[in-house]
Amino acid sequence: MEKYMLLLVDDEEEVLQIIIKKIAWEALGFSVVGFASNGVKAYELVE
Repeated sequence: MEKYMLLLVDDEEEVLQIIIKKIAWEALGFSVVGFASNGVKAYELVE
């Protein structure tokens, strides 16, 4: 099964870590490739 790449974005570092740890992303077919604390940083990572 092909995995989707996932970039998580939230302005709260603690919330990001909880989201990453609490959800079984791999089991749902996602691979977390990164995370960012704001839209500008997320955009830079996507480029």
